[in-house]
Amino acid sequence: MQLMTPEERTKCSALPPDRSYETNYWEWRDFLQRKQPTGASLSCVFGRGMLRSLLLCCCAPLLRDLSGGPLGFCCAAVFHRLCDEASLSPASRHAALQSSFLVSESGLGFLSRDFGSAREEQSGLISFACLTNDRQPLHSMALVAAKNIFSRQLPKMPREYIKFAEVAFLAVTSSEQVKGYGTRLMNHLKEHVKKSGIEYFLTYADNFAVGYFRKQGFTQKISMPKERWFGFIKDYEGGTLMECRISPKVDYLRLFEMLNDQQKAVQRAIMRLKPPRVFPGLTCWQKEPNLVLHPSQVPGVLEYGWAPQATTDPGSEGAAAARPLHEQIVQVLDVLARHHSAWPFHKPVAKDEAPDYYEIITQPTDISTMKKKAKKKQFPSKAAFLSELRRMFANCRRYNGPSTIYYKYANELEKFIWPKALQIQDTQEPATVAEAIR
Repeated sequence: MQLMTPEERTKCSALPPDRSYETNYWEWRDFLQRKQPTGASLSCVFGRGMLRSLLLCCCAPLLRDLSGGPLGFCCAAVFHRLCDEASLSPASRHAALQSSFLVSESGLGFLSRDFGSAREEQSGLISFACLTNDRQPLHSMALVAAKNIFSRQLPKMPREYIKFAEVAFLAVTSSEQVKGYGTRLMNHLKEHVKKSGIEYFLTYADNFAVGYFRKQGFTQKISMPKERWFGFIKDYEGGTLMECRISPKVDYLRLFEMLNDQQKAVQRAIMRLKPPRVFPGLTCWQKEPNLVLHPSQVPGVLEYGWAPQATTDPGSEGAAAARPLHEQIVQVLDVLARHHSAWPFHKPVAKDEAPDYYEIITQPTDISTMKKKAKKKQFPSKAAFLSELRRMFANCRRYNGPSTIYYKYANELEKFIWPKALQIQDTQEPATVAEAIR
């Protein structure tokens, strides 16, 4: 659990007042630094006063922990029982809940986690260091401990793949997760590799960790030139290739301050362009409880930019049926090309990358080839297009082994695009004017 300093809590006007917070905060610091390492229990050191302070400033994290644990089915009842134990009035509970959920509702919860871990680093509770296998006893002990964490937290990663000379993994022990330490560690690593002129991170993320890496700026769309990494990155089953571009203009250790400043600047610009305006509330339901209003009848909705949606949905079956076959095919291929795993299928396979490819694959095809054929109206029917689309994936699986990323991408793309391709309406348009005349 992360606590704000007394000064920070005083500045936070949204939180309910707590006269005991400063005393409890310093007792908490002393517990973390001195008593916890000796095995002291929280329940033996703190009482209702600390519980009250925690409930007043950390309602949201406590509720998340309760809902994710064995008491999740009755987390609300447990929460209110804790509030009763700490003598919190209903008004104080409501105020604490509102102020605690503001950050998570904004969609920028990761900022508060990074800020909290930064405060702990500044106060000396946690530290970060870049270690190498230089055979120093303390470094060796730390690396062995890290290897054990990787084995537990990344169960899909085989132990023989954990070799620090080849690749470094990132994991946080389960008891210390959801505190922002993983984000802070990644930010330290990004700042450290800048000194070596490194511009990209490439990693095969454990499938359980893809969400974490996305939050750290990683993407499955690889922009790094292929010749710089192809053949140098080890593939493994159950992993996803991801990339992060490291910007030299960003101070990753001050990420919270930078994004917070940007957010405030955007808010100031919005206020200048469209100042807030209060509209009167609706009272019509007092007389007619079942009355249904159109959005345009709600005061302020039209004034602040709402517009009725178009009645014709371009993605509906009726709209698709009214469009020519070749336009529907091009649209499906455009959707396919934008998928993050479609880059190997964009263009024909180059002979210098696979010299024997055209000896094995006698009917090659790719997205650009099919798009050209569609624009020239060379697909006489929906079935002809589906046949060539399926052949593209079959060619990939035939040439590449099941353990390669290309084989996996073929399966992933086919599963993604096939339902969309089946929605094409066969209009039986002629391929060319000459064919129509015949």
